[in-house]
Formats: sequence, C-alpha cells, structure tokens
Amino acid sequence: MNAELYLKKATLQLARGLETESIESLNKVLETGGDDKISLIKAHLIFAEYYVMKGNSPKAEEHLSYISNIYEDSDEEFDDLLNDEFFEADMLMDIIERFRFLRK
Repeated sequence: MNAELYLKKATLQLARGLETESIESLNKVLETGGDDKISLIKAHLIFAEYYVMKGNSPKAEEHLSYISNIYEDSDEEFDDLLNDEFFEADMLMDIIERFRFLRK
C-alpha cells in the first residue's frame, strides 16, 4: 500500500474510533510517504490534532514544525492543494502558544 492509501485507511479508522489502528496507519504514511508531500503533511496534521486533543503539546509541535518547514521551504505548488492544512497547522500552533501556561 502507498502513503495515500494508508492515509485514507487512517481517516476511516479514526471515524470508527479505532485509535490504535489509526495511529499505526498514520505511522505507515510517515514510513512510506517518500516524495508524497501531500500525504505526509496531512498525516502530520492529523497527528498534531491528535496530540493536541490528548494534551501532549510537545508531540503536537513536532508534527506542526514539519508542516511549517515544508510551508516555508515550498514554492507555490502546494499552496492551493494544502491551503486548508497550512491554515489549520498555523491555528493549532497559535492555540498551543496561547495556552502554553496550562502545561504542567
């Protein structure tokens, strides 16, 4: 299976509440993604959302920094395809920063 298929599998598993299985599928996206930057960015964003919801901001920031680096280094080719993902990643970083004082 390629990264795009693992990503679809992970989103279906998340929708069904299969947390462990979806994490395994997302890890497969990261392992097999290679040059498929779109699938990699989407997987990193889902991981970031997951870790924000779990209260693990440092892990969320790791995944968001990957997206941020791609965004800063990318040419215009990804902007239209991933505009929503870049916006959401930026929003999550803002939330993490705003509520950093809540960390224990």
